Amino acid sequence: MISDDDALLAEQTSYYDRPYTERAELRRLPAVIDDLPIGGDVLELACGTGRWTPLLAHGRIR
Repeated sequence: MISDDDALLAEQTSYYDRPYTERAELRRLPAVIDDLPIGGDVLELACGTGRWTPLLAHGRIR
């Protein structure tokens, strides 16, 4: 059974992820970001759903 919290989280995630599935230029974004010469510490502000946080944490985005 899905709780109200789980349903709300799923709805919010779907809302915020929609542009990344509907727009071709945004679907390419992770690959573009991987090519940037980013290094050092990162502070992610206003991360929304945290979509990029795992990529930052695992070093995929440098």
